[in-house]
Amino acid sequence: MILGRRYGDGSRVCEIAVLAVTSGGDVVVAGETGSSAPESAVIVLGINLSGSEVWRTFFDRPENDVVVDAASIPWGGAVILGVTEQFPASGIGEGPFLAKVTDAGAVEWVSQIGNDDSSYADIVTDSAGHTFASGNVLIPGVSTDVSILRLNPTGELAWNTVFSSAQDDTPCCVSADRGIGIGLDAEGNVYVGAVLTNVPTVLQVSNDGAVS
Repeated sequence: MILGRRYGDGSRVCEIAVLAVTSGGDVVVAGETGSSAPESAVIVLGINLSGSEVWRTFFDRPENDVVVDAASIPWGGAVILGVTEQFPASGIGEGPFLAKVTDAGAVEWVSQIGNDDSSYADIVTDSAGHTFASGNVLIPGVSTDVSILRLNPTGELAWNTVFSSAQDDTPCCVSADRGIGIGLDAEGNVYVGAVLTNVPTVLQVSNDGAVS
């Protein structure tokens, strides 16, 4: 081990969920922490190459929040994927969200990307700063369908493609195995690991959201 660092004193529950490395070489660590007020609040740390903490950010300190994934942005900062019960200051209700954190630890934007019938597992960013996410949406009484979306660099939804086969579709690894998820090629095409009618499948989606 070249470098090791412990965070927290063991007096409350702290979990590191995901890591991302920024263009400046800092490591962004995201997870949840318990305290006397919330049951679980999102915390994001910036750690430099020597292992020193350079900034720390809490997200509104609501209850029962979980970090799912993180991805660095080429020119700095990172995007965090999580699930929240509520972010009062941001107007975010229950469900999955994406949030951009700058290299200095400031929360630049928070965008809700679904409700409690939605679940997203993996994210990736491109060279222009767009964020792509893969997951699923529940159509009540109908099916569970694959959802692939793109957010603009400023956090607005550019498109959300919902893909359905004849039967229920569940994206790979929504809660269990995030190792299979979403990726991009050099042309900007999006690839998503999915299960369609119980068959593992790779979906290709163009940069404008059309399924190939």
